[in-house]
Amino acid sequence: MATSPSQAVLKISSFEVHPLNPLNLTFVGGENILPLEIENILFSHPAILQASIVAIADEKYGEVVGAFIQRDPHVYHVAPVTREEVKKWVAKSLARYKVPRYVFFLGEDAIDGGWPVTASGKIRKVELRAWGNKAVKEGRVTD
Repeated sequence: MATSPSQAVLKISSFEVHPLNPLNLTFVGGENILPLEIENILFSHPAILQASIVAIADEKYGEVVGAFIQRDPHVYHVAPVTREEVKKWVAKSLARYKVPRYVFFLGEDAIDGGWPVTASGKIRKVELRAWGNKAVKEGRVTD
């Protein structure tokens, strides 16, 4: 049973179609967060090549912000971006409740390969959310 709108999923003939949340909102302690707002801040960081924001389950708040990051390989060897730097970068521009609690790096942590994408090339946030929740539950990533 879904405890928030972003956890509700429409299933037709056992195929997962899409979340019943057209804006992909994340709900943190009653506050609505639009992932695109945070993603735009992350895209402006010189060491971040790609980013995606998803909701990660949390006992206290229901959901918290999780950021999946692909480091820029050209900058990575010079000055790799860290979890703390990602959080500080977002905190400079947005409210505290919009700062990612968890930061996952592509090729490390929760994702072994590339981004999970649809046939049209869009990132499958449902899959990212599942990977993030699993990584947090297994203790591979801490806040």
